Amino acid sequence: MISLLISATTVYPVLDGRASFKQILRLWFFVLLGNLLGAFAGSLLLYMAEPVIHAKTGYEVIAKHLFEFDSQAILFSSILAGWLMALGGWLVLAVTSNSAQILCIFTVTFLIGLGGLHHSIAGSVEALIAVFLLSKYTILHSIKFVSTAVAGNLIGGSVFVAVLNYAHIRKTQTL
Repeated sequence: MISLLISATTVYPVLDGRASFKQILRLWFFVLLGNLLGAFAGSLLLYMAEPVIHAKTGYEVIAKHLFEFDSQAILFSSILAGWLMALGGWLVLAVTSNSAQILCIFTVTFLIGLGGLHHSIAGSVEALIAVFLLSKYTILHSIKFVSTAVAGNLIGGSVFVAVLNYAHIRKTQTL
């Protein structure tokens, strides 16, 4: 989640000429790497706790939701999820009270879940636990899903939202 909350706001300095595209790519790389390492750790813990929590059937349902769609469907779903996450980031920054910020985060993540939209980091945990527990799925399934979801989240969260918002801000500042 953090990678997409900061991704839209990191585009503004590039659009203003205060940062280079190379700098934003480096930032995104390290934030994404950290999130993916955290997702790996989380999925490994879920895998090791499986004898206690008995959630394998649920993981099968989730894996089907991740891997049954073609890349185009996952891309468009991820664009919508990235768009919602970026809007959530704006809302969190726009409100001052902690309870309002929590409500914004809850609302955005609820809508992503309600819509069954694909998110790169949450989906990474789900994809990896499927690879660990279910012989039907391989690491290639996981890589295909995660790379498509990351691309969609970046388009929705950074390019689409940030560029449109930046254009609006620049237009209102010149009036």
